[in-house]
Amino acid sequence: MAKVLVTGASGKAGRYIVDALAARGHSIRGTYRAQPGTADIEWRQADLTHTDDLRALMADCDAVLHFAGELSKRALMDAINVDVTQRLATAAQDYGVRYFGHASSIVVYGSPQSRFVDEQTPRLDPHASIVRQYHAEPYMRDYARTKALGEIAIERIASTMTVDIYRPAVVVEDDQLLQSRHWSIARKICASYRRTQFMPATDTAAAIVHLLERGLAGLPETRAIVEHFNLADAEAQTFRDVMRKAYRATGNKQFSVPISIPAIADLGGNFARYRGTALRYPLGMLRISAEKLLATGFVPPTGAERAVEEAISLMLAGGGQKETRLR
Repeated sequence: MAKVLVTGASGKAGRYIVDALAARGHSIRGTYRAQPGTADIEWRQADLTHTDDLRALMADCDAVLHFAGELSKRALMDAINVDVTQRLATAAQDYGVRYFGHASSIVVYGSPQSRFVDEQTPRLDPHASIVRQYHAEPYMRDYARTKALGEIAIERIASTMTVDIYRPAVVVEDDQLLQSRHWSIARKICASYRRTQFMPATDTAAAIVHLLERGLAGLPETRAIVEHFNLADAEAQTFRDVMRKAYRATGNKQFSVPISIPAIADLGGNFARYRGTALRYPLGMLRISAEKLLATGFVPPTGAERAVEEAISLMLAGGGQKETRLR
C-alpha cells in the first residue's frame, strides 16, 4: 500500500478521494487551509499559496493527488490553479515522488467545434482570446484558462514521475442528481434537452484511485510519462430524460417538462451572443468519451443511470434532497 498526500483533502471532492483511498488500505496525509476534515488520517494545515517548504508535506509519500483548486474567486485562480500547481509538481519531481495526479477539468476543451470529445480533442489555447473558444460566463472562462495553464505547467515539468491529469465532467453528489426540478419553467424549456454529463462523486474517486494504483504499479510499461483521462459516464442522460423518469415514478409536478426547444435554437442563441466565426458546442451537447479510462480496466461502481434511479427511490422513501454543490 502507498502513502499518499492529498491536497484539498477537506473539500467536498477531497473527502471522496480520502474515503476511496482508505477503503483500499492506503495511508493518507491530507492538507487543509482552515478546518481539517473528519476522516481519521494525518492532517497538515497548509496555505499552499504561501508554503515554501512543499517537500516537507511530501516526506515519505509515494504519491501526490492535487485537488486544491479555486473556482469561485477569480482573483485567486492564477495563484492557486497555476502557480501552486507548478510549484507542487516541481517539488514532487525534485523529491522523487513516484506518482502525481492532478485534478484538472473537462472545461479545458472549452466549447469545441465537434460534439465528440476524447483526449485527442484540442485543448483551448490559454494565451488566445478565451471568449472565442469557450462560450461561458466570465468566471468559468478564467477557470478554464487557469486549468489549461496548470496542465501545461505540469507537462513541462514531468520527466521521471508517472503523471495522470484527470479531466472530470460534472461531478455530483447524490443530492444533486434531481436538482433540475427546481429550475424555472423557462430554463426547463430552453435547457432540458442537454446532457447532464453527471459523474457520481463516488465513481470519480474510484476512477482516480484505480489510476493511482495503476500508475504506481508501472502499468503498462509503454505508457506515456504524462497521460490525460476524461472522467465521464457514457450513461449520462439528458435533463429531460431524468425529469421525465422522476415524474413517472413520483408524480411530482416539479419534474414536469412542458416542452423543450430544439438544440438548433440553443446553438443559434450562443452563436449570436458570442459572435464567433465558427460553430461551437456547449457542455450539454457534448458526447464525452471515457473509453481511454475504461480501457485501463476501470468499471464504475455505480454509474450515472443507476445513481439517478437510486435518488428517485430515496425520494419515494421520503429521504428528501438536500441542496448542496460540489466544486
